[in-house]
Amino acid sequence: MKKLCILFVVFTATVSLMAQQHGAMNFIGTGTFYVPSMKDQSLTTNIKDTVVVEMTENNTASITLPKMVYTGLGSALTVNPFTVSGASWSMDMATFVSSWPEQSFTTTTIGIDGFEKSITGTLQAAYIHSSGAFELTVTFNYGSMPFPLTYESTGYYTVSNAWGLAGRGTAKNPYKIYDAADFAALSANFSDTNDGSNEYFVMMNDVDFGGSAESPAQLPAIGKKYITNVNSVTAGFNGSFDGQDHVISGIYHTRAENNTDGKFNALFSSVDSAGVIKNLTFAADNYIMSYNYAAPFASLSQGTIENCTNNADLTAANYAGAGIVGHIIKGKGSIVNCTNNGNITAMTYAAGIVGGSQSGSSVSATASGYLSVIENCTNNGTVMSTNGTGSAGIVGVFTGSIRNCTNFGTIDDSQSTAKSRMYTAGIVASASYILEIDNCTNKGTVAGGRMVGGVLAQVAKGDDADITITNCFNYGSVTADSIVGGVAGNTARVNGVVTLESCENYGTVTATGNANLSGNLRGNAAIVIGSNCKIGSELTKLPLDPDETAIHSIVNEDEDEPVAFDLSGRRFSGKGLKIQNGKVVFSK
Repeated sequence: MKKLCILFVVFTATVSLMAQQHGAMNFIGTGTFYVPSMKDQSLTTNIKDTVVVEMTENNTASITLPKMVYTGLGSALTVNPFTVSGASWSMDMATFVSSWPEQSFTTTTIGIDGFEKSITGTLQAAYIHSSGAFELTVTFNYGSMPFPLTYESTGYYTVSNAWGLAGRGTAKNPYKIYDAADFAALSANFSDTNDGSNEYFVMMNDVDFGGSAESPAQLPAIGKKYITNVNSVTAGFNGSFDGQDHVISGIYHTRAENNTDGKFNALFSSVDSAGVIKNLTFAADNYIMSYNYAAPFASLSQGTIENCTNNADLTAANYAGAGIVGHIIKGKGSIVNCTNNGNITAMTYAAGIVGGSQSGSSVSATASGYLSVIENCTNNGTVMSTNGTGSAGIVGVFTGSIRNCTNFGTIDDSQSTAKSRMYTAGIVASASYILEIDNCTNKGTVAGGRMVGGVLAQVAKGDDADITITNCFNYGSVTADSIVGGVAGNTARVNGVVTLESCENYGTVTATGNANLSGNLRGNAAIVIGSNCKIGSELTKLPLDPDETAIHSIVNEDEDEPVAFDLSGRRFSGKGLKIQNGKVVFSK
């Protein structure tokens, strides 16, 4: 039975291979043309050549090379396409690799720099069936040429497809992105029925869009035509896009009007729930000016963005600008291992990583965890809003989980002349509903109007959900008019309790207005200071700092014996403990 299964697999693979090898096969990929003895000085590369292979009888094939232009020695040499006929090949049935061993050939006359020439040379090649790769090396002479020329290419089997891209969209032979034209094809051919589901895309090299102030190159905005507004997105990219650690440069995006052209601009305007964007970098020479939900990688996302780095400055003329993703939609999406080094500006809610997220109470944690997650992300850029509202190192307005994130950048809403300046923080500007902040650190300077914090600025009224900020640290100076805390600024919750657990502040906190609403840990007495919280010994005591011996949080409470701890971790118990003005006290 086992032998039959093996034979069946071999037979199936052979049939598949022979089906591919019936008729002309196009292989699209990078080709290089050079003089072997001077390869380092004379290499000419074309990133998207097409080599055509046509199987003939008796295990032979005709291989047609593309037009080759050699510029390595200062003057151009043009060799028109030519075909090597009768190239013999064999197939290894164990590996399913078809090989053309090194063999000599002579062609009929072909056009070389406008003259008819006869060429001779050698050819060797291999077709790896599993990946669809065709590797070819041809070395040839013509006339009395004193040295040979070599053409090498690695192309990938390509059939006509809905994207107009090289490759076949499988994990082993993904669609290939070589240049700006391929990104344009992605955008033009995207639809609600052609959204990349179960398909794979990879960048094959760095891509320069070639834009400038004189000749702008706009972001591709893949999927934009299916966005009506942030609450009405009918389709988004749903495939896997791997940048393979390549770099995008030369974007000069200028569309920032309050219309379709100006809104929801990014590489991908919308990323759906199964969509993945990974291993990609935006270079510092990109310029991005858009209207709202502006970001390099995705404007709106409910998918996964991972291992992406932005080095470009970005401005959103209106709401939400960020270094990675403009807005997380439908209450789900992950941003993991991403870094922003660019300077980010928006009218409201500017952030190093994510501008904002859905804030409805329907967004909640599940048994397996939070649906919206920002994890292991870092901001190094300066972040500010022109009306002084909602700037943060990691995320503007957010519902979900933030873990292991760090801000080193300056977060500055103090420059705005707006009358109402608020919600400025090193990590999160505003928590809408449920929120988890764990193991996050701010090391950047934070400055704003009201409700300002080193880690979290504001907890909105939202619902009754309790929020705990755990294992978070602030080392940067924090300055505001009032309601300012070294870790958390303010809470507007009516019933839900906001608690700091194992949080520490070592940055100077300054209230330039009402100093009574300032603290080295919190800017509102309703925020409960839990166990193992610390204030740097060199800092000046502020009005909302706890007394050294005061009781600050209930760890466990029942009718018989509630238990509480003070700032130093000392344990207290007894009847009559209750929360009063953010502290746990004994009632008489």
